[in-house]
Formats: sequence, structure tokens, C-alpha cells
Amino acid sequence: NSGWTDPEMESLWAFDALPSPGWRLLGFLFLAGAVLRLAGLTSLSDFPTMDESWIGGLALHRSEHWDGGLWISRYQLPPAHFWAQALLFRFMGVSLESLWLLPAILSVAGLALGYWAARKNFPAPFAGICLLASVADYWLLWGGRLSVGTADGVFPWECLVLGTLGLTLGKWKKGKSGIWPLLLGAATGLGPYVAIVCAFLALVVGATVLRAGWGEGKNRWKLWGPFAVGLLTLAPLLYAGFRQGWGNYPSSLWFAHGSPLYANHWEAPLSHLTALFWGAKDWTFWGGLLNPVASSLCFLGVLVAWKGRRSGLPQWFLWALAVFGLPGLLTNNFEPFREVLLLPLLIVLQVLGLSWLLSEVPQTRVRLAGATLLLSVGALLNLYHLWGPYREAWGVPGPLSSRFKPVESWRAYHLLRDMAEREGRGFIFTDFSLEPDPALRIACQPLNAIDTPPVLSHPVRWCALLANAPWVPGLIPMLPESQWYWLSENLRTEQGGLELGFVKLDGERPRFLAGWIKAQDDLREAGWILLEAKRTDPAGEAVSYLERHSPDFQGDPFLESVYWNKVQDLRAKRGDLPGALEALRRGIQEGFPNAFSYQKMGAILEWEGKTAEAQEAFRKARGMVSAAIHREAASNGK
Repeated sequence: NSGWTDPEMESLWAFDALPSPGWRLLGFLFLAGAVLRLAGLTSLSDFPTMDESWIGGLALHRSEHWDGGLWISRYQLPPAHFWAQALLFRFMGVSLESLWLLPAILSVAGLALGYWAARKNFPAPFAGICLLASVADYWLLWGGRLSVGTADGVFPWECLVLGTLGLTLGKWKKGKSGIWPLLLGAATGLGPYVAIVCAFLALVVGATVLRAGWGEGKNRWKLWGPFAVGLLTLAPLLYAGFRQGWGNYPSSLWFAHGSPLYANHWEAPLSHLTALFWGAKDWTFWGGLLNPVASSLCFLGVLVAWKGRRSGLPQWFLWALAVFGLPGLLTNNFEPFREVLLLPLLIVLQVLGLSWLLSEVPQTRVRLAGATLLLSVGALLNLYHLWGPYREAWGVPGPLSSRFKPVESWRAYHLLRDMAEREGRGFIFTDFSLEPDPALRIACQPLNAIDTPPVLSHPVRWCALLANAPWVPGLIPMLPESQWYWLSENLRTEQGGLELGFVKLDGERPRFLAGWIKAQDDLREAGWILLEAKRTDPAGEAVSYLERHSPDFQGDPFLESVYWNKVQDLRAKRGDLPGALEALRRGIQEGFPNAFSYQKMGAILEWEGKTAEAQEAFRKARGMVSAAIHREAASNGK
């Protein structure tokens, strides 16, 4: 805040146009912000996105098998979010509420830390308007409903670091730095544990500290020395990354590598810019992350910063904007939360633009009314954006939401939840499909008598099974009273689609229950291995685990079908086509003969040049499909 060359600019950054907010107003704003974030955690959408499913599954794995690793999964993600989510699962139980409570808490913390950071860097009126602009900010509200790490954790941590930066430099200039440079270094070094983009925050903070001490003689070492020591908190993460060969996945995102998702290589980087104000291709629901009022004020703020660029604070802002935009501009695919470091700066620029507008109005009451009107209109636009177009697109299962959410699992959850509301908890088997969805297990944990045993006075009266559709014709004779629901309507299906079956129980546990529970446990352990590797099995650990536990699947044709289908898929992904072909044959012999297995067998045989055998497999597949169509038509009276 030092080194102003233009008194008018200094006045605008101080926001002299309005008085300081009182404690009652601040308290009301914090309360309103907390209610918007914590109330109705499952009211915006009642099922996780695909990213939340994968990330939540990794956290669930750590809540059951803690390993203390600093880099998570094959994609080598930083650990803070996974650790926090695992602890919530451990102590609060596994549910959608505990999945979404973490981002809500972090969003509320972001409000408090954002105001604190603004107060340490700006006068009270400016900081108060920053808080007012943050309470109903769409980006903050949206991120507070998504449990994906970068969306919820970066903003509060960035505000903590920037607030500590302002506090540290202020005390150091007065000769009272104390322990603050050390704490600033530690907070800066811990940032990459939250998200990799915080490395760019560390770059800006480090350069700021270096520039502040430059030319200050021996006094600079009171700032530089403790700050450098604090940065050592980053050392364990760097060491673990070096040991694990970190960098393969981030390097694949490099802009120069291009992406098959975009015909023009500039489309993804530029989408990170347009998404802020207007939206991006295949992602926009109703404009950008900033509403038109906020965007306009932000552009005015940029003009004010550019006009005062000869002074220290505007120079810092313009430089920080450029650096914080790099995570999006340097990558080859679109992910809006790579730009999250810009959010505190964009809020400040909105307030700066508002300050410029109000500086032209002489009467205080008119200025106050104008500020209230603009910020209220912006807040209403944000709330409509979130609870209108966004909820309409993401809150209802269908073709549009299938780009972001596992719709089949979502539909299954609604059916399971309705059954549990009528009949209480049931035995729910979610892991017998080829690619089980961790989100369904998280959502159904409170409903599942296997994972959450019922009260002894309430016997279990139903059982549910999620299965690939090719197994259902074989399951119906095994479970003659079962009722099945098709989950893949209007979706592109793999493995023939998914069906959910319900079986009423007569008070006694069915004979198959113990064997199915044991087999599901085996599939879950193999699933954790695959989840860590993002559905691949490069070292063959998952298929080896299943092969060691193959006796748990023997004797039950359904379990045999599930087992051999899983084995053939894992072998095929590793390039072992002869092994996959053998698994398909074993599945047909020992499990349920089905069109899908014959079709895949024919494809492998054709690739191997065995045309006659391939055509025979295709013929059997067509015959089974035709027979299934006739059975379905007969059952419908058509």
C-alpha cells in the first residue's frame, strides 16, 4: 500500500465513498453466508459428479485403509482434501451429507478468511464491500457444493496466505516482524498440499517478499531468512514427488501437447478466460462464473488498476492477475477451477470498479443506495444462476447431466432411497457391475444393511442388486420374485447397460447372501486398486488379487459370470487378449451364456484372424439378442 503517485488512485483503493460497516452488519453478512452454504446440503443436487465420485472413493478408501501417502492415485494429486474427507467419513459416517459438508465448511471459512485478508491489506470500508460481494458470489457458492479439492480448498487457503502476507509486511516495515515471516513461509509452502495451482501463489508471494526486502540492507534478512525457513514445509511433498516420479500427469496437460478434445489448440486455454465472464464451449449453463454486473465492475476495476499502474499496489495486482491466470492458459483441456486463484483478485477488482463509479456521486445516501442496488442485483443473478439453470441441468438425471454425472447410478439411488423410506434398510449390492461407482456406495451407505447394520427390532425385508443387463435373464430364474428396473434409458451403454433388481425377503436371510457379501468384499478390494490407477491395472495387481480369491466366486453361476467378466476386462486392458478370450469362454461355460460375451469373443477372434470362429460367435450373439427381443415383446403383449 505504499508508494502512491496519484492521490485520486489512493482514495479509490481506500473506498472513501462509503463509511465503515458496523459489527451488526458484518455479523448479519457472515450469518447469511453461512446459511447459504450449510443449509440443504443435498437440496441443490442429490448425487455426486463423476469427479466427486472418483475423489470421494479415494477418500473413502483412506478412511478404511489409511496409508499416509502424500501423492494420491496414479494422477498424483496433493493430499489435503483426501485426508480431511477421510477424517469426516471416519468420524461422521459415510453419506452424501458428510461428503458435501467439507466444501460447505471450507466455503464458510473462505468468507471469514477473505474478510480478514481484505482487512489486513485494505481499509475497513473496502474490506466490508469485499465481504458483501463474496456472500452470494456464484463461484464461491458453487465451489461450496462440490467436494473436489481445488473447488473448495484453494480460496480459503489463498486468503489465509494473502492476509498473512499483508500482516507480515506491515509489521516488518515497523520493525516488529516477530514470528510472522516464518508463519508466512510455512503457509506458502503448505499451499501445494491443498492444490498444485498453489505453486503459482507461492511464486507471487515469494517474489513479493523478495521485492519488499530488496534494498533494505541487513534488515531484509529479518524478512527473507524466516520466510525461507518456513518454506521448508514444502520439502516432504517435493521429496515424495521425487521418489514417485511425479510429473507424468501434469506434463500431459501441457498446452504444447495439444488435446484430442479440441480441433483448435487455443480453444482450451481461451475457454479458461471466456468462462470467467461469458461461459465456455460445452460447459455454459447461463453465462460465465461472474454475472454481468460483476463482470462490468471487474472490467472497470482493471481500468482503474491500469490507470494507477505506476503505484505499487496496482502494479502488484496486474502482475498477480497474469500469474494466477497461467494454470488455465498453459493447459490443453478445460477445467474451470484451474483459475480459482483469480477469485480473490476478481472480487477486489469488482469493489475497485464500484469505488470508481461511486466516487462521481456527491451524496453519501445516493452512493449507499447505488452500491446496495448493484450488489443486490448481482447477488440475485448469482442465486438464480445456481438454483435455476445450474440446478435444472445438474439436478435431474438425463442426457444433459450424463456429461457430468453417472446417471445410471443416480437413477439407482433414487429407487433405493424410495425403497428404504418405505421398508427400512436393505441388503444392497452395488459392486457386481463391471465398473462399480464409488458415489453409489457413498450415497447408499446409510441405507445398506451390509455396511450399516439395522436395529435388531427392525428385520431386513428387501435386497437389491445392481448388475449388468446381460446377467439379468440368468438371474430371474434364481430370483423368481425379483423386480427389475432399466437404468440406461436414453444413454450410451457399455456392457449392455445396467439394471437394478429388488427381491423381497420373508424375514430369513437368503442362502446366497453370505456368498454374495464375501464376493462383494473381494470386488471392493480389487476396485480400490483400480480406483487408485483410474480404472487401469498396469501392474496386474487387481487381476492377481481376484485370481487368488477365485474360490469365493465358484459354485454360483451369477458370481462366476461377474468374476470372469471382470477378469477378461482387466486382461484385455493389459493387452492379454488370449487370456481375455479364455476368461470369456470360462464365463460362458460356468456362468450365464450371454450376447455380450459372444460379441466380445467374436471381436477378439476376428482381430486374431480366426474369421470362421469369429463369425460363429457373432451368430450366437445375434441369436441371443433376437430371442431376448421376442421375450420382451411377448411380456409386453406386443
